[in-house]
Amino acid sequence: MTETPALVLARQIAQRYNQLSQVEAVALAGSQTTSADTRSDIDLYVYITSEIPRDERIKVATQNAFHAEVINEYWESGDEWIDATSGIQVDVIIRHVHWIEEQLERVLKYHQASVGYSTCFWYNVLHS
Repeated sequence: MTETPALVLARQIAQRYNQLSQVEAVALAGSQTTSADTRSDIDLYVYITSEIPRDERIKVATQNAFHAEVINEYWESGDEWIDATSGIQVDVIIRHVHWIEEQLERVLKYHQASVGYSTCFWYNVLHS
């Protein structure tokens, strides 16, 4: 993978999250893992074992942000911002490790359908 400004930024953000005791893993997903261009955003999935305190999430999201939305709960819990230096949009999804394990087990082990979501979480984890 070519080292682009977006990948450098993604690595820096991942390192910030990795310093938090609640974080088990950080995965890069979306167009940065496939056919990204210079306008592609960064999609990071942060897998946690317990909730990250609100002030810690704000601290990570606003460290170098032009505009930030923290603890957006529309689909999944997430934080979004625009990096002030590069103008790159950052989209962080926070997932509990236990929750994603249950989703994968439901599909892969028990073959249980979930309307509209039977394989989307599996695809996301597989390609992150």
